[in-house]
Amino acid sequence: MTTTLIDDTQAFELLTLEVFLPGLSWDLIQKKRDALKDAFCDFDPELVAEFDEDDIEYLMKNPALIRNRRKIEAVVTNAKATVAMRDRRSLSQLINWFLETDPFKDGLALTAYLRPLGFVYIGPKTMEGMIEMIISSSQ
Repeated sequence: MTTTLIDDTQAFELLTLEVFLPGLSWDLIQKKRDALKDAFCDFDPELVAEFDEDDIEYLMKNPALIRNRRKIEAVVTNAKATVAMRDRRSLSQLINWFLETDPFKDGLALTAYLRPLGFVYIGPKTMEGMIEMIISSSQ
C-alpha cells in the first residue's frame, strides 16, 4: 500500500518549481512562488495543459514572473504529460510510489520513468530536489 505524501496539485507545483530552479536561487523561486501559482492556475495541470502560444506570450510579458520561455514551455509540456499519464497512474501516485520503493531516492529512477512519458526540463538533480522537499515537508 502506497503512502500518500503529496497530492496531484502539490506534485505539479513542486515539479514546476524545480523546472524554474536551475540557474537561480531557491530564495528567488520562493519570492516568485505566488506569481507562479497565479500564472499556472494554482498549479492545476488540467488547466495548464490547455495553454497555447498566446498564453505563453502573455506570461512572457508578466514582470512578476521568471520570463524564461524554455521554462514556461516546459511547464506546459509537463502539464500535458501529467494529464496524459493519468490513464495508468497520476503523477502524485507515481511520486509517492517511488518514495516508498526507491531505496536511493536520488532522483535517477524517477527521471528515467518520467522522461519517456514526455516530461521535459527534468533530471536527476531536479528530481532529487523535489524528493528532498517532499520528505522534509512530511517530517
